[in-house]
Amino acid sequence: MKLEIELVPKSSWYRNLRSGLSRDEWNNIRKEVYKKAGHKCEICKLQGKLFCHELWNYDETRDMQKLMGFQALCEKCHYIKHLGLVNVKIASCELPNNFIDILTDHFCKVNNCSKEDFKAHEESSYKKWINMSKKNWTVELTAWKNRMHNKQKTLENFYEDK
Repeated sequence: MKLEIELVPKSSWYRNLRSGLSRDEWNNIRKEVYKKAGHKCEICKLQGKLFCHELWNYDETRDMQKLMGFQALCEKCHYIKHLGLVNVKIASCELPNNFIDILTDHFCKVNNCSKEDFKAHEESSYKKWINMSKKNWTVELTAWKNRMHNKQKTLENFYEDK
């Protein structure tokens, strides 16, 4: 599949590089990512408004979540990656009720699959999320440490301050 759902484990919600950088620092990274992607979505190739998606690797033997890089995504691809957040936004009326249908259609078009395939992938993703959310993940940002605006703050206590 070219486009997959990537649900973030509960212990890692809002624990990302973006929240540890100034707006200018994050904008510099975003712009680099968009330029490298030719200013189009790296999954479906659509041009337009892009989002900078963080790519993570999960080491389940060490309960370590490591930032591996970034990906330029269109709004629909980005929302599919974060489908759990979409459901929260629909429940709070920040997104329309039919938004899941729009995203399902996009997922099926990108992956050349059926709605049943989407539902199976969604169910599998939520089962994986439930299991991953049972752990307290350590977020590894060492490779990106030099991008952080507060050089004195260690990565170990970075999120404890929030």
